[in-house]
Amino acid sequence: MGNNGFVNVNISMDLNELSKSLWELYWQWHLLHAKAETEYDDLSQCMIQMIIVKTRTLEQMFTGVSMYPDMPQLRGILDISSMAAIVRSIYESTYIYHSIFVDKDSSDETDLLLCLWRIRGLNNIRKFPIPSELKGTIKQNDKAVIKKYKNKIFDILNCIKISDSAKNKFIGLVNNPGTTIKGYEFVKDDKKEIIDIKEFGFTDTAFLFGHNNYEEWYTFLSSHSHPSYYGFSEFGSMYQNNHDKDILIGLIMMAHSIIAQFVRDWCGVITDGNKIKRKVFPTISSIDFM
Repeated sequence: MGNNGFVNVNISMDLNELSKSLWELYWQWHLLHAKAETEYDDLSQCMIQMIIVKTRTLEQMFTGVSMYPDMPQLRGILDISSMAAIVRSIYESTYIYHSIFVDKDSSDETDLLLCLWRIRGLNNIRKFPIPSELKGTIKQNDKAVIKKYKNKIFDILNCIKISDSAKNKFIGLVNNPGTTIKGYEFVKDDKKEIIDIKEFGFTDTAFLFGHNNYEEWYTFLSSHSHPSYYGFSEFGSMYQNNHDKDILIGLIMMAHSIIAQFVRDWCGVITDGNKIKRKVFPTISSIDFM
């Protein structure tokens, strides 16, 4: 990397080791469970495969992009905007996974958020027409599917310990036709009754990490992931001022922190996850997952 004008640190090797370890986690689980036996495991094994693919894609972008294919002697350009979009995608996927599955006192609480997440996604499919080229690959869901998940939510709310105000608040979330997804936390009193539901947007990085150290970084990811004025104006200046390499270091540090959190969450959710983690990660020195 140093010969091409890139940062002279072993970032690529670190992510290579990281992506291999993610695959080893998945594969060791697959050896124990040829097929997911629970809904939680099915979603979890799908999620880790998505994270593996995104991590490998990110790693392969570190060599830069040639703007002149017939002139290989020119150094590649770091595609910071595309890398920011990938890191943002990893972050948001981990954020929602954490919201649904982690720190829940019962499967009922998990199922409430899982059904809400599904309803939001189905609202999105219903709201926008599917391109004709994708009609055969994307299932057009009707109102009956959404109603099924709503009924499951109502059944759970009638069985768990929850105040009327908190129940009405959650019903309001369910009946909202919007498509925005967020993080949620059930607030309880001393008797373990749910008395409120807190909502967290993706900018609330402390919801995932327990601190706000990455709050400004998420703003950066967002500004470079869509055509904002800031993203456009910074695109040129970060190469002129040689800031692209510093930004790359920041992106990879954030990616490591996100994936470390995902591994903690995933191993705590999926069947035999902690046993697999102890088998895979004692040999890992590049990042502390424990």
